[in-house]
Amino acid sequence: MMTDNRERARLHELQERIDYILQSQGMCFNDIKPELDRWLVEAIKAERAAVSREAAANTLAAVIEQPGLNCPQWSTARYCEDEVERQGFRRYSPAWYQRVAWMLIAWERARCCKGLHIEDILDIGGLVAPEKNRIRPRKVNVIVGGHRGAAVEAVPGLLQRLCETVSRLTANEFYLEFERIHPFVDGNGRAGKILFNQLNRTLDNPVLPDVPKDWVIP
Repeated sequence: MMTDNRERARLHELQERIDYILQSQGMCFNDIKPELDRWLVEAIKAERAAVSREAAANTLAAVIEQPGLNCPQWSTARYCEDEVERQGFRRYSPAWYQRVAWMLIAWERARCCKGLHIEDILDIGGLVAPEKNRIRPRKVNVIVGGHRGAAVEAVPGLLQRLCETVSRLTANEFYLEFERIHPFVDGNGRAGKILFNQLNRTLDNPVLPDVPKDWVIP
């Protein structure tokens, strides 16, 4: 019974994120909401039992490739899968399933951006990691790859300045500055790549930003 209650609570939390998008962005996602709901159910089920690679792949394909499903497009879904794995989550693990779903939801939020405003960035950050990014921007200092992100007291101003200068930046320049600021406790890499593709106009056929090999957070 406790397991069932936990599953219901986790599913309810995920579905609330979808409902938030539907309410705040209008009817853009009515067509995909049932499929996202169904995929999230599969993600919760995966927490109860080990899922074989083949079974997980079949579940994912059944959701994303279903006829009439307009988005998330397959290329976008694969991009999100790979990115979550790059962040250290084992492919087809429960945590991987959940974060891919969250990233896809955040991706759909980015499709509705008209320009790019600080509210858009904060929303996307909350959607890619709803458990850790309840408070946005972050209120604590963070260490990233051995380097400290922007001081917590400077984050709001830096983020506002980034939005004000976005029209003068390339998508790649924006991405590097966003990662330098690191405005969230978690999910900055995933949020940054969504924002990069939104600015790069490649949300439907996403690409990776160009990060210099020797680049580190200053």
